[in-house]
Amino acid sequence: MQQGPELANNREKGYNGIWKEIYDENVFDTRSSTTSSGNFYGKTDRKQLAGILDERNAADKIGLLDDFIKENHIDNLALTSEEILKVTYGDVQLAKNVIIATKEVVPGKTVLELVDIFKIPDDPKSGSLSSYQTRIWYKWRESMFDWRLDYNKPLKEVARAAFNMRNEARSKARELMLDRVLAEALMKNDRNWTFDDFVQYKIAKKNVFDEDLWKDIIESATKSREDVDRLFGLIWG
Repeated sequence: MQQGPELANNREKGYNGIWKEIYDENVFDTRSSTTSSGNFYGKTDRKQLAGILDERNAADKIGLLDDFIKENHIDNLALTSEEILKVTYGDVQLAKNVIIATKEVVPGKTVLELVDIFKIPDDPKSGSLSSYQTRIWYKWRESMFDWRLDYNKPLKEVARAAFNMRNEARSKARELMLDRVLAEALMKNDRNWTFDDFVQYKIAKKNVFDEDLWKDIIESATKSREDVDRLFGLIWG
């Protein structure tokens, strides 16, 4: 086991050096020594070290994205690099794709105005829309959900109808995307729920039942992710 100054020097190698060695061991114990900087390393378990590595990895990814944004002269992003990484499941290349997609953003326009600007049809062809245009199409469809619902029916049926509308729109949006890498990532990492599973999730998360449960599902179905909408500067009107 490496200790003292030797450990301190090897730390500079990053993940591929001593940190990889540390991670591969169940326990790393240097209770009898200090580093050259005087820091004491006590007994550290695998989970703690994995957390340290994750933080270092995340910092590296954020740095890469910050540099990418500067190199491509992209200004006024609504989300930070860290937030964009969360949206893209920690995948740097997906994050870069999304960042480039924001170059197309037309600020200060409503969804209906954007539909007209980009001449987006009601039923576009598969793979015909940019990521930004796909989000516009999705928001346009989402705005129609509420008036398409028949509130004369039992509330559970209304909730199921709203849920199905959202799933259909999500699936269709992914089909429309020109960026197939991003579309595949969405299908893999953000799959559509089944109605029964979503009901159980809502009960467990919010402890809601009966009428309150169905109202909550209807609200969820007619409201998309705020972080993505902010990234693309989308407002409704």
